[in-house]
Amino acid sequence: MTHKDHSFFSSFSAVMRLISEKRTARELKEYESLSAELIAEYTDLSDRGGCIYLKYIQTELLYTLLRHELWLGNEYFRTVFIQMVGNMCRVPQDQATQIAEGLLACAYDWQEGGGERPVLFASDEEFVLYAYTQVLSAGPSAQDSDLSGFGPLFREKLIRMTDVCSRILSRKQDLAFSYDDQDLIFLKALQKLSAMRARWPWYLDVLELRYRLGGLSPEWSDYLCDEQQSDLVLKLLTDAGLKAFDAGMFVAEWCRKTKPSFHQLDPAELLLELRSQDLIWFPDFDEKEKRQPERRRLELTEAGFRLTSGFFSGACFESFSPLKALEPGQSPYWQCAWVRRCLDSDKDLRDALLSEALSRRALPSGVPELICEEMVRIGRVQELESWLKRLYQASLNPTMKLRLWELMAKESMPESSRNLFRQLMKNDPSHRVRNQLRSLS
Repeated sequence: MTHKDHSFFSSFSAVMRLISEKRTARELKEYESLSAELIAEYTDLSDRGGCIYLKYIQTELLYTLLRHELWLGNEYFRTVFIQMVGNMCRVPQDQATQIAEGLLACAYDWQEGGGERPVLFASDEEFVLYAYTQVLSAGPSAQDSDLSGFGPLFREKLIRMTDVCSRILSRKQDLAFSYDDQDLIFLKALQKLSAMRARWPWYLDVLELRYRLGGLSPEWSDYLCDEQQSDLVLKLLTDAGLKAFDAGMFVAEWCRKTKPSFHQLDPAELLLELRSQDLIWFPDFDEKEKRQPERRRLELTEAGFRLTSGFFSGACFESFSPLKALEPGQSPYWQCAWVRRCLDSDKDLRDALLSEALSRRALPSGVPELICEEMVRIGRVQELESWLKRLYQASLNPTMKLRLWELMAKESMPESSRNLFRQLMKNDPSHRVRNQLRSLS
């Protein structure tokens, strides 16, 4: 199976998992019937695989509706969804609008109680900011396996407008250039994003937390938009990943540090929403158990570690040894963020990390590769090559040498580093390494 095939199947698996978690079999059957009827009314799919292509369209559009269900009432999301329907069904805008409106109405009916949504989710500018957050948080791997649910046309516009807006904000392009209303929405969103980035190194964590917890009651919207309070929630989540932390400690700390104007909010509601979003885990309280419910141990999930990685490497950086990144048992998300922060720091800290990596008998999986990629990113190629030579001579095991060679073979790596590593492998005492080099060259 090729990497591309694997990406497709892993993406499809994630899509189907989300759909099965959010909707009952009866609801899915209703959606399938409605969508098939709407699509068949306006388009003929017989020349594109018939039922198979219909199933593909139904799944993609359903995933979009569920992935962004908090934005169903947002006008810009409606525009993006209509565009996506038109592109997939290959129908003009008026027919795409008819199909999209029918599917949106179906999704509205699913929403529990159809309750009031925070004003945050009515803003077109905020939707674009949300879209940027989803794409930036996904990282480079999203190019191979994109689960954003925005459709290719909107993703292309995001990429194009990111470049245009960056030029405007850096004064490389005149603001008087001709823009349509949607372009101006993008510009305002990116201006807001730039301001947040200047204030918060972990701005992506703040935004993702705000959007992940959008299912809370509208009263929580102001709380999550407050800089100090969103940092408090990230701090509490980080504490759950660092040490023994239970629900009682979470609530006590929340009450102690939350502004009086927010004391009417119920921290238990926040805890339950964090769990429903798979950011933390704690067991349900069994009345037969003797322990108190507030003693339930909180554990950070994989999604929780990912969401807090920027906060951990930013706000917590001064609290720990810079070499914490090399400790075994660390979350890979925290480890990567910590390594990046160390390498981005002054030369003394960077040298300390690289020297410690050389002295360790075993390094956590993925750390050597991450160091190589980050050193190239920050333009420290000569330092990287010197470190690679010393690392290689420090009796790396054959498996690690071959993994590093796979990294060096990438086009993004400098030719000089690749040649250096090839020469080291060519003279390696291990027959396995030399033979592998010949087969890969």
